[in-house]
Amino acid sequence: MSDSVIVVPLHLDALYVQDPSPVAPPSADFSRLPFFDGQQDHNASIPWLGDSAANDSFDAARLLLPNGIHLHWRFPMPLTTGAQNANGTTIFPALPDRSGRHGAAS
Repeated sequence: MSDSVIVVPLHLDALYVQDPSPVAPPSADFSRLPFFDGQQDHNASIPWLGDSAANDSFDAARLLLPNGIHLHWRFPMPLTTGAQNANGTTIFPALPDRSGRHGAAS
């Protein structure tokens, strides 16, 4: 692992909420899809399909967004776009982890 520093530009959106406000739920809940946490399988009987994670867009259940500043950030597209190598594996650029260290490519 390299100890070099990397500076990565981020796109950041901020939403200021003065009073708790009802909002529509996210379009998907990916925690409902099957995954392995390193010790056990979760949701193993659920098919790995978009319908398994999709929320009903007209669901009456609303979320209450608490007051405060809500941040949404993302890496620029060149850092989130993969390329397929000769073996057919998709390679993505290495990204820094939350501490700012440069992580390994996935």
